[in-house]
Amino acid sequence: LVSTNSQDGGSSWEKVVKTEIPNPDSAIDLISVREDFHILVYNRSTKERTPLVIAISSDGVNWNDKIILEDGKGEYSDPSITLSRNGIEISYTSQRKCIKHTFIRTSELFK
Repeated sequence: LVSTNSQDGGSSWEKVVKTEIPNPDSAIDLISVREDFHILVYNRSTKERTPLVIAISSDGVNWNDKIILEDGKGEYSDPSITLSRNGIEISYTSQRKCIKHTFIRTSELFK
C-alpha cells in the first residue's frame, strides 16, 4: 500500500510513499473516526486474500492489527466499513460467492 497526506484539506498533497502494510493487490477500506483514531480493513498478505484483518492507528502511519475477521482458506475481499452509532459495520466478499456482514463494537477495538 502507498500513502500520502494533505495539510490543506486536499488542495495539495505530499509525495506518495510506500507503507509497510502488505497487500496482495486487493481492495481495502479505511475510515477516520477522529483525527487520532483510524480503522483499516485489509488482507494482511502479499499474495493471498486471506487473512482479512481490522487494524487501528492513532497517526495513520503505524498500524496495529486488532481483529482477524477471516483467516481460512479461500478469498475474503472488497471490504467496506461504515461507522454506526455504537461501532462499525463491515461488509466483504466471501469466497467470491456471497457478501458477509459483521458488526464490531467500538469498545472491542480498544481491548
